[in-house]
Amino acid sequence: MDDFDRLVREAAAAAPHPRRRSVARGLALLASLACLWLPVGTGLARIAADATVVRAAEASTDMPDADAARLIANARAYNARLAATQVPSSIGETVEGDAVESSYASDTGYQRQLDGGDGVMTTVRVPRIGVVLPVYHGTSSRVLDIGAGHVHGTSLPVGGRGTRTVLSAHSNVLTPTLFTRLDELKAGDVFSIDTHGLVLRYRVISIRSVDPSDTSALAIEPGRDLATLATCTGTGNSRRLLVTGERYTPHGHASAGVDWGGAVRTAGSVAAAGCLVGLPACRLAQRRRLIVRHSTAARHPFL
Repeated sequence: MDDFDRLVREAAAAAPHPRRRSVARGLALLASLACLWLPVGTGLARIAADATVVRAAEASTDMPDADAARLIANARAYNARLAATQVPSSIGETVEGDAVESSYASDTGYQRQLDGGDGVMTTVRVPRIGVVLPVYHGTSSRVLDIGAGHVHGTSLPVGGRGTRTVLSAHSNVLTPTLFTRLDELKAGDVFSIDTHGLVLRYRVISIRSVDPSDTSALAIEPGRDLATLATCTGTGNSRRLLVTGERYTPHGHASAGVDWGGAVRTAGSVAAAGCLVGLPACRLAQRRRLIVRHSTAARHPFL
């Protein structure tokens, strides 16, 4: 009998204490929540950031016709001068010495172009990937954190033969989406640029990956009306993805239709992550109720 009592005591001592099991399960659940919060939080932040960017782009189109016409006429004169003097090696921006601002900041003539008072030069829309972005002067880090930037030294976005405007934005950043899905575009896809009411439509004719120093890929081509969308690509962002479109005149009034797949996928990811968190939590709660019932029955077998 003593041996039996000893075995019972040893078994009871070896069994995990119910409170310890509860604490362990709680810690496991907290660890799961912590791991899953990053994609959930990032997804929600990306949706909010994208909405903010779209609002800025849409608000920039409200301008009196006379003011818009004046800005566009000045921009076309600027482009004519640029076409006669452009040197490919001067395209883009450099940081001079320890300066924080890029070199274009001293080009006040450029800064005044297409300035409607809110800093937005134009709006770029890429229906295939659900992108609507405001475009600002230059490609400083401040600009690229909130939208797309117009590459200094390239044509202003008002179209015309002998022009190539280049618009650049980040990709693969946490928020907002920007040009993250630019690599999904194919030849024949379309995008548009809306400059203070002047809508320019382009069809993709070329997709290239180039070295960042190859600015010749951004040069004007005589007689052609081109627009290039640029973003980083490759390992460590070591390359530049250039998606170039040539201007065309649409027939009829058919809309290309915006693909909001990116937002839908982000929302879906958030929902899926929520399910991954919620289902184990529900199962844990259910299992805990079963454990309580079973343990109660074991302690009171005749009730």
